[in-house]
Amino acid sequence: MGFTRGTVVIDARIEAAELFAAEGLECSRIPDTQPLVRLGPAAYATRPLPWSLYDFQDWVSAWSTEQPAVYRAFGFAGHGFLSNAVHYYSLGNELAFAMQLRWGSVADDPDAVRRRYHGLMKLVGTLERTAAQLRASGKLPAGLRLAVAHSSFHGSRWAWLDRGSEPQWIVTREAAVEALSQTVRLLRDAREPVLER
Repeated sequence: MGFTRGTVVIDARIEAAELFAAEGLECSRIPDTQPLVRLGPAAYATRPLPWSLYDFQDWVSAWSTEQPAVYRAFGFAGHGFLSNAVHYYSLGNELAFAMQLRWGSVADDPDAVRRRYHGLMKLVGTLERTAAQLRASGKLPAGLRLAVAHSSFHGSRWAWLDRGSEPQWIVTREAAVEALSQTVRLLRDAREPVLER
């Protein structure tokens, strides 16, 4: 879906890539077969979604209260000098991931935040692959999903999500790393499903 800049129609994919490149960040890779729409200024998703990128808690809460179709959403949102952030939300069949990193703040070192962002994005890919292997091995029951939420403003936590059940969040500074360690251990050690409902 495009929008008009002057008399030229700009594709959301191109706009997003240009925006992230200007900030020195790698843009989320969305397969060419998936559409990309604008959710708002500097905000993009694979389909229309009801939340602002800044509403981190709404994205995470919806994982356990609804069963929305899979999506990816990313971009920049915030307000003031200390509350702007770069965001990435992904809901897949095996993994739900939310990231909200403070961005553009006078209180942060931009290079350090870039390294953190790229490190977390790399972990997302590894988590997706590992969770898919866990499902394929039969060790992750149908309907169960690994969830990781990392925010500069709301802390970091991870859980196993089951439809209709309240998640038992494990609060930890390095939620993505701990969740990956747990899935790798389950994949390596378990001989049968160990994540009982």
